[in-house]
Amino acid sequence: MAKLYPLIFVSFFSLFSCSSLYSCSLFYGSSDTYENFDVYYNTHNNEAFVSGYSWPDQSNHDITIPDTYQNSETNETYTVTAMGGFFGRGLPCPFYVDIIPYISIGDSVDDYMTPYTEEDESNYANITYYDFTLNIGPHIKTIFVDTFIYVLVQTDGSKDGYIYRFYVTVDQNNSTFYSQDGKVYRTKDSSLYSDFIYY
Repeated sequence: MAKLYPLIFVSFFSLFSCSSLYSCSLFYGSSDTYENFDVYYNTHNNEAFVSGYSWPDQSNHDITIPDTYQNSETNETYTVTAMGGFFGRGLPCPFYVDIIPYISIGDSVDDYMTPYTEEDESNYANITYYDFTLNIGPHIKTIFVDTFIYVLVQTDGSKDGYIYRFYVTVDQNNSTFYSQDGKVYRTKDSSLYSDFIYY
């Protein structure tokens, strides 16, 4: 019986943390891929959020969050209102960029991902940065980002780190966020959105 508690907790958390009933993760029950993004969409309020971005071209470092998602089977159009969110019964689906296909494993003996902290950068023998310009449109109301260091452990025990960073622009018609000098701020109190790794 105890094993049910996490599921019940997630379900109640998903329900009561919503701004409205149909914005709950329980209603984000469908997924798709669109313009290289993983998309999760809500058929009750025609809203969607984007999650993982599959970087298609190493020569292009511009990422634009789509304003809308159109389902290819039903032709229904959904407004993209969030970057990252929760799917189904509360599965976390943060926004991230998949840089791993472009990293050469070489002779490394281990690899893993770890949460990013600026203080930890001194722990790595080499750091490779992947810098992107991220363009956020007028409809984005929430941002949930996964920031991590991808680590390769070499044969001598040294570690190489791989990090993606952003210079962000926000559409001037967005009422929730704005950008200044490549960083995102909340309109309501001018506080910095600090979960991005900026450059």
